[in-house]
Amino acid sequence: MQRTTCVGAMLILVGGFAGCDGPKGGTGSGPGAESLKVRSIPTAELPELGSAMAPVDEGRLEVAPPADWHVPPRSPRWLARFQADLGSPYPMIFITADDSETTFHVTRDNLDEFAAQVRKELRADPDTKRLAAGVQPVVVDKFRGTLYRRWGKSGGRVMERWMLETVANGRRYTLELRSREGLAEEYLPQLYAVAAGMKFSKPQEAGSALSAVEEPSDGETTSEEAPELPEDDGGDDGDGGDADADAPAP
Repeated sequence: MQRTTCVGAMLILVGGFAGCDGPKGGTGSGPGAESLKVRSIPTAELPELGSAMAPVDEGRLEVAPPADWHVPPRSPRWLARFQADLGSPYPMIFITADDSETTFHVTRDNLDEFAAQVRKELRADPDTKRLAAGVQPVVVDKFRGTLYRRWGKSGGRVMERWMLETVANGRRYTLELRSREGLAEEYLPQLYAVAAGMKFSKPQEAGSALSAVEEPSDGETTSEEAPELPEDDGGDDGDGGDADADAPAP
C-alpha cells in the first residue's frame, strides 16, 4: 500500500510539472484568455478610400475617408470625422489624438506591451463602465495598435463603439467607429480601411496653415454633439458578468 501511494504521488507531481511547461499563450477558459493574441486584418478586400484630407494634427497625420462617405466641418474636438450618411451622424468614424506619455511608436516589437497598457488603463478608469469585447492587438497593413469595443447610449438607444488605438511620433491616436447596436459589423471594414490608409510624419512648424480649422463646404451641416456620447451606466468593466466581455473582436 505504501509503495502504491508513493507512485501515485510521483505521478501527480510529474503531471503538475508537465502542465506548467505546456505551450504558452494557448486557448484558455478564463476571461481575456484570447484577448492578447495578435489579429491580422486582411487588406485585399477592404473598401476603397476617397481623397485624402489636408494633413491634420500640425501635419503629423494624413488620413482619407471611406469612399462616398461625407466629411463634415472640422472641429477642435477631433482631427477628422466621417459620416456614411450626411443626414444622420451614425454610423460615423472620427479620430482624436493626445500626447503619449509612455510610448513613442507602436511597433511589431512593443505591440503586445502597448495592448497590455491599454487594457490596464481601461480597467483602472472609473469611466469605463463596460467593455463588450476586450483589448486585442491588431495589425492592418502598416497600422499596428489595439482594437476593443465599448457600449454607449445616445437618445436612450444603445450604441456600439469600436476603438482602434495606436501611437506614432509620440501622439496617441484613437479611431472610433460609432453605430447603432447590431449594425457596427457592417462598417468595421471601413474603420480598418481608414486605419490602413493613415500616413504619419513629423509635425510641421508651429503656425503652419495645415493646422488651421477648415470651414464648412458645400453647405454641409452636421451635429457636433455626437462625439459627446456618454458611457452606458450598467454592466461590468470587461472582466465581469457579461458573457462576451472579453471575447475576441469579430
